[in-house]
Amino acid sequence: MTWSQRTVTILVTTALLAFATSCKKEDSTAGGDEGTKTPEVPKEAKTEKSALNLGIVANAHAAPIVVGTTQGAFQKANLEVSPQVSPNYDAVLAGILDDSLDGGMLPPGLVLTAAAGQSQRLIVPCVLSRNGSTIVLSRSTWDLLTPDLLTTGQAAIMLPINADALSVVAQSAANRGKPLAFGVESAHSSANYLLRYWLAASGLYPGVTEGASQVAPSHPLLQYATVDIIAMTPPDIMAGLDDGLAGSAYCESSTRSNSHVTAITAHDILKNHPSTVLAVSADWAAQHPGTLQSLIQGLNEAAKWLDGSQENRRQAAQDMAKVIGADASALTEALTGSLLLADSVSVTSPDHLIF
Repeated sequence: MTWSQRTVTILVTTALLAFATSCKKEDSTAGGDEGTKTPEVPKEAKTEKSALNLGIVANAHAAPIVVGTTQGAFQKANLEVSPQVSPNYDAVLAGILDDSLDGGMLPPGLVLTAAAGQSQRLIVPCVLSRNGSTIVLSRSTWDLLTPDLLTTGQAAIMLPINADALSVVAQSAANRGKPLAFGVESAHSSANYLLRYWLAASGLYPGVTEGASQVAPSHPLLQYATVDIIAMTPPDIMAGLDDGLAGSAYCESSTRSNSHVTAITAHDILKNHPSTVLAVSADWAAQHPGTLQSLIQGLNEAAKWLDGSQENRRQAAQDMAKVIGADASALTEALTGSLLLADSVSVTSPDHLIF
């Protein structure tokens, strides 16, 4: 199976997961879509275990777990939840599998990958977050694209854009013996798969995510060009936009930086796709059914609070900055959907990240 076929397969699975249950009892989405209703959770569920360690990664998608603690939602469900910040999603998965974590946030793609190679089953009780990432281009890449994007005579570039114009940048990089490189936070993130889909729609086919590829895209305008997607830490992604990366697909791309421009949001590619899910082992769920019900109840309250107002989200950013050690301004921008467009214009997308 080729990488493009794998991408399509995982995207189809992700699209199906889009209909999965959210942690909120009623997941109302923008645009008039009818919300998905989750089963009622008993208010007085018997908790077999009250002190829980949940693995998170330091980004805005961790908001329901962190807010559940800081705003008292878990306490109301008779739980004491300790968010455990992990360096990456692989570490969260390892903690769930070795029982050092009771559960945690994972991208759907990683759950699917783990299911193929693990004897211990994972289950996904609910979706934690939807949407939330953007595909951004470095400022140097954007400057190369601008003349081509304005050839139709319009006064300003209309967003979102497709990846067609990147063929010019890819060939320019190939002439210098370099790939057209994009950074992603995880090889298994929804953002990675959607970035691949966006590129492939314009005839650009990236190679293996874990390292630089030698696979040339099948594109009639390109010769000896390669397109790479590389898993990197968030700080390395942001630094790379100033030093070699053509772009990235990530959540906290701060609008305070002049290093990038939003090309398209993941929401524009696949509306309301799941970005992170709550994952627990099947054995843990069987041993703690009441605790799991209480956990979903607490996450339900936290998600409703987050989606209640922009002011709540700004407060959540301040709370999260203290817990996960991330920049409060960048978290605020991610949680409130503040996007940096061309000419340093910032706009707000209400559907950027929903819980």
